[in-house]
Amino acid sequence: MFNKVYGVVSVLFLLMMVYQTFLVQYFKSPILIKVFDYGFWFTFGAFSALFILRRVVKNSDTIS
Repeated sequence: MFNKVYGVVSVLFLLMMVYQTFLVQYFKSPILIKVFDYGFWFTFGAFSALFILRRVVKNSDTIS
């Protein structure tokens, strides 16, 4: 279950990176870029939080 969520988030993260570069290069629309920029940072935050959570969960399993 947790690995599935982690996989989905990492795929979303990669997609966001691709969209980010694509939009900046091909579309000079500031609204779209702003939306994807917030989306990118939100995804990045979720990715980081999940990564840290996963480490904490793994560590607590080994301790107990």
